[in-house]
Amino acid sequence: MIVDTDVLIDYFRGLELAKSKLASLVPFRISAITLMELLQGARNKNMMRIIERQLKVWNVSVIQTTEATSIRAVQFVREFALSSSVQAADALIAATAIEEGETLLTGNEKHFRCIPGLSIEVFKH
Repeated sequence: MIVDTDVLIDYFRGLELAKSKLASLVPFRISAITLMELLQGARNKNMMRIIERQLKVWNVSVIQTTEATSIRAVQFVREFALSSSVQAADALIAATAIEEGETLLTGNEKHFRCIPGLSIEVFKH
């Protein structure tokens, strides 16, 4: 299972549903894009340390972006940016899940439902 950024944000905001869901998935995987989004959204260095520490506690594997993932993500942006507002980060996360043959856990189904071949598990907050 690959976990999308929004589910992790819910965890760090203290949402109990996110806490229990993630606890049931340990260890899980995230894309390097998700890690960057989490760190970018941190309010300060202390929050960055909290994020990094929790990812280690969970034994999270960070999946690096490969050439194949990048090529697939560009294709998704080319095909769906205008019709479905697919953004670069979401295209990379979706491409990572597809390349890895994994399901993506996300609360943002609308960001991903147009992506062919992507298996999604919707996280309801």
